[in-house]
Amino acid sequence: LKDDVNSNSSESLIVTGGQKPAQTEERGEARDGNFYFIQGDFKTLQTKEAISSAILRHRDTSQAGSKAHVIMSDMAPNFTGDKMTDALQTISLCEDALLFSIGPDHFFGSHTASADNGMLQPGGTFICKYFACGKENERELVELCRRFFATTYFNLKPKASRKESSELYLVAMGYLL
Repeated sequence: LKDDVNSNSSESLIVTGGQKPAQTEERGEARDGNFYFIQGDFKTLQTKEAISSAILRHRDTSQAGSKAHVIMSDMAPNFTGDKMTDALQTISLCEDALLFSIGPDHFFGSHTASADNGMLQPGGTFICKYFACGKENERELVELCRRFFATTYFNLKPKASRKESSELYLVAMGYLL
């Protein structure tokens, strides 16, 4: 998934078993039937509907209509040059990806929340990349994940990440419906 991606961003995927619908700003061809490219801006309803449709359509026929096991957001906005603004925008993208994953009813605390409106199946995993912007700015995202998942890890820095990069990951496992 990408939102207004610049050329320095890496590609991101929603992983759904053996099929991976990928949303990108650049056109691409399906590779070995494992990647399906959807061009668009993740903040738009049209792009989210296209991704949702791809997830449901390309699942194994024995699991027709089932949700994603893992949703990973590696989105990044077009950078403004202001580190705090850019970092806060990555947190916003993570929150938007979480909303897409668990659905608005669950996200906003509806008492009638069901698995029908989110794209992540119960027990699933949510992963997102963000840029460090201070505990007070990251707290809401972490607390939301702790509320909806059995286990949440945050401030994870991959070994492949440059030392000077403020890039971090959040991994939330065991989606609780």
